Amino acid sequence: MRRVLVLNGPNLDLLGVREPEIYGRTSLATLADTVWTWGRELGFDVEHFQSNHEGELVERVHDSAQRFDGIIINAGALTHYSFSLHDALAAVEVPAVEVHISNIRAREPWRRHSVISSACVASLYGRGIPGYRWALLHLRNRDATPVETYQYGENPEQKMDVRRPTSPGSPVPLAVVVHGGLWRQEWTSDTTETWAVELARRGWITANIEYRRFGAGGGWPESFADVGTAFGAAAALPGVDPRQLHAIGHSAGATMALWSAGQTASVRPTRVMSVAGITDLVRARAEGLGEGTVASIEGRRRPRPEESSPRHRLPIGVEVTLVSCLGDTLVDPSYATEYATAARQAGDRVELIELETTHGAVLDPLEPALGAVIEGLAGSQHP
Repeated sequence: MRRVLVLNGPNLDLLGVREPEIYGRTSLATLADTVWTWGRELGFDVEHFQSNHEGELVERVHDSAQRFDGIIINAGALTHYSFSLHDALAAVEVPAVEVHISNIRAREPWRRHSVISSACVASLYGRGIPGYRWALLHLRNRDATPVETYQYGENPEQKMDVRRPTSPGSPVPLAVVVHGGLWRQEWTSDTTETWAVELARRGWITANIEYRRFGAGGGWPESFADVGTAFGAAAALPGVDPRQLHAIGHSAGATMALWSAGQTASVRPTRVMSVAGITDLVRARAEGLGEGTVASIEGRRRPRPEESSPRHRLPIGVEVTLVSCLGDTLVDPSYATEYATAARQAGDRVELIELETTHGAVLDPLEPALGAVIEGLAGSQHP
């Protein structure tokens, strides 16, 4: 069993007491027990250490080189000024994931910069205590299949992680994977890594893309345009079969995958799978879905429905598979059924799959719903 060291820095011993409106009411002891349990479920042996002293944390990082396969670190305030901790993480050949319970990018200016992030393989923030589980999942997926990162634009966020099958057939199908998260900057492409890994294991090339998100240069139309550009870049990868180009998106990612498929000027997929997709932005805006997220991304440049909303851009001329999560409390299952009805009436080929699951369970490798999603996309293909 692979071993992971979880390091928590200054003042995290006060979890549950210190500013609970920001950090929650979970105590450090409960956090440690919870992360240990998550680790066991995901195949890790987890050891936890907390200190209010910089030197002790540095020494633990030094010791990790021979004992651990991964590090998860919440450095607290040391995040913003501890170059010694940065140097320690950079010196050891142990992949480290930086985690913050709160959204540091939306707090005081001095909290928004991390001096340790460049020594880490990923930085996760704003996801509360579950951020530690996402960090474990990222370490798990890093070990699963080799990955290469490509830039498809000049912005640091315009990148994609490409995984190739170990024993590819010929020709090889491509799946462009588009993560969701309501276009918010704290939700990144790590959330759909498991989809990319599982498809690569089945003989696919996968391109798990990142894009500019709201608060970091994204929104309408930037995020949407990024997805279209990324699809074209992924389609040009060596070894890709141009007859087998697929897109799979979750939540807001599904919105943009459907949007990209309807762009006549861009490279178009053979098929799109929308998983818990926000298929109607007009309805989502009117309902205030995701605390008004659609109004936020559209801003003052509020587009016409036929510019941005998948349901209002029909027909798109591409085969679509809609996955509806019947227990979804964020994106009501009727988004999928209403889109399916409208798309069929417009002449598009549409398949509807209904799963007894929730919005996030389709991303969890321990949930049957994830397997059903992968089978729904890959089951009819035999690379």
